[in-house]
Amino acid sequence: MNNCDSSTDRHSKTKRETTQRKKPMVCRKGGQKFKESLGFVQINLNKQRQASKDLGYFIRKIEKPLILVQEPHVNGKGVISKGSYCLRASTCKNPKKPVRASIFFHKSMERQVWSKDSITTEDCAVVQTKV
Repeated sequence: MNNCDSSTDRHSKTKRETTQRKKPMVCRKGGQKFKESLGFVQINLNKQRQASKDLGYFIRKIEKPLILVQEPHVNGKGVISKGSYCLRASTCKNPKKPVRASIFFHKSMERQVWSKDSITTEDCAVVQTKV
């Protein structure tokens, strides 16, 4: 058996050579590369604007972030500060009191994440995902 001919003998390669060949499945959404997985983050922002901005910087390191937010910062007009232009928020549509829970996700996941408005309240945000 010839060790140079690797096409005929799949066992002749070392374990290190075979593991280096394997690459994770990667999909492209919005010009960015993402692995087929979700990155979950749970955070309490304590209604602080600076904490929302810091979250915007932090999520750049996470692929396909799904962020469970408690006490998000809400400005005077009732708009939730997301901390980054690439984040979308799922929250109660017509709150009667201040929103205490929200779910943020990356804009590339808009077609894969659906808000469950029928069971979402000011205190609980619910989404369904296809990923």
